[in-house]
Amino acid sequence: MTEYWTGILGGLIGSILTVVVTKLLEILQKSKEHKYSLQKSFFEKKLAAAEATITQYTILSGALVNLSVLYGRIHNESNDVEDFLQNNLHEQAMQQLAVANNASFIVANSVTLYFDLITEFNQNQVIKDFYNLLGSIQPLTDNRDTAYEHYESVIGTDLEQAAYRLYLQSEQDLNNLMEAVSSSYINFNNQLMMVIAQIREEMKKFDYK
Repeated sequence: MTEYWTGILGGLIGSILTVVVTKLLEILQKSKEHKYSLQKSFFEKKLAAAEATITQYTILSGALVNLSVLYGRIHNESNDVEDFLQNNLHEQAMQQLAVANNASFIVANSVTLYFDLITEFNQNQVIKDFYNLLGSIQPLTDNRDTAYEHYESVIGTDLEQAAYRLYLQSEQDLNNLMEAVSSSYINFNNQLMMVIAQIREEMKKFDYK
C-alpha cells in the first residue's frame, strides 16, 4: 500500500515539475522574443536614421561643393562664359539644397539618438562660424560700394588717389571674405563627411559575413 501511494505521489510531483518547467521555459522564450523584438525595432530605427542622414547629408555635400566653387569664382572678371558657369553652379546648388530641405529631417535629425557622433558639425561650431562669415558679407559689400562712390565723387581732385586706394582695399577685403566663405563651405563639407563616415563605420558592425 505504501508503495502504491509512493508511486502516485511520485507521479504527481513529476507532473507538477513538468508543468512548472514547461511554464518557465515558455516565460524564458517569451522574454527572449520580447528582447529580440525590441532589438529588432531599435535596429530598424537606427538603420532608417542612418539611411536618411547619409542621403540627406550627401545631397547637402554636393550643394556645399558647388557653393564653395561659386564663392571662389565670384571675384573673377565677368564675361559670358564666367557668368554662365556661376549661374549654373548657383542653380545646381539651390536645387540640391531644395532636395536636402525636403528630405526627412525628422528621421535624419534623430541620428544623434542612435549614434555617438564626435564632430564640430554636431556641436554646431562649424555652423556658427559659417553664419558669422556670411553675416560679414553685407557690411563689406556696403563698404566697397561706399568707397567706390566716394572715389567717383573726388575724381580729378587731390583726394582721388587716396580714395582709389581705399576703394581697392575695400574690394580686396571683400574678395578675401569670399575666399574665406569658400573655405568655410569646404570645412563645412569635411565635417559633414566625417559624420557620414562615422555612421557608415558604426553600421558596418551589422554587416552579414
